[in-house]
Amino acid sequence: MTMNSENFDRLLTQQTSDIEVTEQEIINLEKYKSDYESVINKIEELQKSVYKDAYIPFSRKALVRGRLIHTNELLVYLGGTEDYFAELSVYETVQLLNHRIKQLDIKLDGLHKQKTLLCDRINYTKQLVSQKSISIKKYHSYF
Repeated sequence: MTMNSENFDRLLTQQTSDIEVTEQEIINLEKYKSDYESVINKIEELQKSVYKDAYIPFSRKALVRGRLIHTNELLVYLGGTEDYFAELSVYETVQLLNHRIKQLDIKLDGLHKQKTLLCDRINYTKQLVSQKSISIKKYHSYF
């Protein structure tokens, strides 16, 4: 049985697009992870003082000088379809964000493994394309 590289063009195209999708997911999850880490740094900084001077939005175009009080209390989005929120302390919020970062690390590890497998499949497909023919052996079952 002879093969043409044309037979594998569609397969290689699909495998390449799968790798691109996986890489995009990795980029998105790494961005979420860095966002969570920057939020942790900001809220830990807020916790260090009882109040914090800030500019408070008064309307779309106006800011008013104000002061943030109760900087140890945060309203945290818990997720879900019903937009669940909870009032948590800074410590509890940091624990929640660290848990989310661990979950992202697990997903990132899986995506890196998936990307490795997809790259191996592309290499295998390219090896098949470079071969001139495939030998097929027939085995007879005597059952």
